[in-house]
Amino acid sequence: MPRPQAVTRCKLLALFEEALRREEPETLIALCQLGFFHVVLDLLLLPHHCNALHMRTAALIDVVLSDRSAESAESAATREQVLHSLLVEAQLPQRLMECATASSEMAVRPSGHA
Repeated sequence: MPRPQAVTRCKLLALFEEALRREEPETLIALCQLGFFHVVLDLLLLPHHCNALHMRTAALIDVVLSDRSAESAESAATREQVLHSLLVEAQLPQRLMECATASSEMAVRPSGHA
């Protein structure tokens, strides 16, 4: 069996969250160009076994979607590019709706977990 990857992924997502909070234009543009938000949405929407990983990805998306009204013109332009990357290129609304309709159609199975 391979070693668990959730701890490493959580640390890496925490690092990216800090990079998003610092709002350095070079870092934000690099994340957008690398298709970073596609990976984040995959981690959020695909089945997983680690709630910490799920919470970390949700926090990352929350950082991008949070409103920052006191911005300079340069950071506002970069922020628009990051929002475009998340909402349009990674298709956040469409993927959330697909996941919601698919999960409502799935049969609920009893579980032995408390």
